[in-house]
Amino acid sequence: MIPAARQALSMGFSPFRVHLASSLYQYAESLNEELFWLLLHVAEQAGNGHLCTKLDTIAEDMAVYGDEIPLIKLLAYLNDLLSHGIKAGLIGRLEAEDAPADSLPFNSQGMRPPLVLGADGGHLYFLRRRREEDNFLAMLCARAHSGSPPPSSTDTANPAQALAAMYHSGRKIMLLTGGPGTGKTTAIAKLIQQLGPDCRIKLAAPTGRAASRLAENIPGLQGHTLHRLLGIVPGRGARHNPHNPLEADLVIVDEASMVDLPLMNTLLRGLAPRTALLLSGDPDQLPSVEAGALLGDILAGAQLAAEKGITGLLSGAVIQLGKVYRSNTAVLKAAAAVRSGSMEHFMAAIDGEALTLTPMSRPEQLAARLAAAYRRRPGSLDAFSALTPLRRGPWGVPAMNDHISRFMNKSTLPFPGMPIAVTHNDASRSLWNGDRAILRGENSRLRAAFPNREHPLAVLPGWEPAWIQTIHRGQGSEFDAVAVILPEGADRLLTREILYTAITRAKHKVEIFADETTLAATLNNKVVRNSRIRGVLARPACTSSL
Repeated sequence: MIPAARQALSMGFSPFRVHLASSLYQYAESLNEELFWLLLHVAEQAGNGHLCTKLDTIAEDMAVYGDEIPLIKLLAYLNDLLSHGIKAGLIGRLEAEDAPADSLPFNSQGMRPPLVLGADGGHLYFLRRRREEDNFLAMLCARAHSGSPPPSSTDTANPAQALAAMYHSGRKIMLLTGGPGTGKTTAIAKLIQQLGPDCRIKLAAPTGRAASRLAENIPGLQGHTLHRLLGIVPGRGARHNPHNPLEADLVIVDEASMVDLPLMNTLLRGLAPRTALLLSGDPDQLPSVEAGALLGDILAGAQLAAEKGITGLLSGAVIQLGKVYRSNTAVLKAAAAVRSGSMEHFMAAIDGEALTLTPMSRPEQLAARLAAAYRRRPGSLDAFSALTPLRRGPWGVPAMNDHISRFMNKSTLPFPGMPIAVTHNDASRSLWNGDRAILRGENSRLRAAFPNREHPLAVLPGWEPAWIQTIHRGQGSEFDAVAVILPEGADRLLTREILYTAITRAKHKVEIFADETTLAATLNNKVVRNSRIRGVLARPACTSSL
């Protein structure tokens, strides 16, 4: 192992990413350790959901690693490092910006280079990510070109009617976006009613909980996870693909902000060209855990086209709902303040009842308060939930669940009334990662009571207490009240999107546990994921190479 790799491990970098960077470094047969740090940064960016690394912001992006990184020297030699990578067959440079990754020639090893440099020299991709982006844009552009010319405007006063008009005009891609309480689900229900029983419609969402909520609000149709709808089997691909497309006239995907790039590509490949796709969601929520921020990029591309005054690929295919039909003013004001990043507006929304801000205390003290909140709302899955951005550490899910369990029952063992969450999928029982239940019965024969069925606790594929859950896992759920923990020291995880997602899980009440300095930093930290998607979708038409 080279000294730089050992140093990276001691600094806390992921062993997988360090190993990947080391392997690529050795592939290039370089003696310049600045190349290792560049490769590690590309691996870090990919691991954090970026489709590519922007080289013009590399100084700012790498500054977060601290003074131990030879950043000044790396920047001075950046062009030389890229040139060496190209000569060594590690990096392939595209001849045109929209040229597909598979247009790159094979290197001396008989394979395409594992890294791809854009024609402008400003974006560095892993080959797999560039291929995925190429495929997504090609399939999306093909759908965007379907149908009659778009109308001059979309009717947000009657979104169901506008969506029905898009569908009947032959549109194969449509977007319905808006924040909480703007009527997205109502519009979908009315659209289904207008299209009538002869229209074969499939409802889907990224998670089991989101799919169940969608089906609960739209009687008569079953909600599916995307994995179940497409017949995805890990390691074996999807049952529905271009050779065996899904039989449907319209597929509606809710909570589309949670869909990552590989899953979206699997969905697009699994639909017949004649099948229309409606993506619904809130672009201000957290993007997918994995690669991309697709809903936000698609919407941003459409908005850029409108700002330029051109008819873009998605002109007339996007409905943005803004009018709020819920009455919880404090929570909605807070959500709006988070979107704008305004600490002043956020503090003004705090009313001491529907929205409160409480200084952080020690984990055990906070757990006692959360246990008291559960005692006031016994036996309900939807009445209350505590949310944290962290999986590990003293403020993480396992540690906080243990503390709350001890306050509730003087033990961490399962007991009647404990909320739990499934941690592994079990298709035979229609149980999916994230599904929540309340334990019922006697201690010796506990049963997990899900919203529409029960199972013995002993047969569950895997579970954990769910007094508290990550904000990512809570996405797609809704509760009467939520408690949101923003721990000090979790700066890289605390963003506007994570706070917005947490706040908008609540219908009536939000209590935020955070110091004001941490809250202000969170509001100032916005998720940005690098890709070229929004730029392509802002054009009048896709290029032939896409």
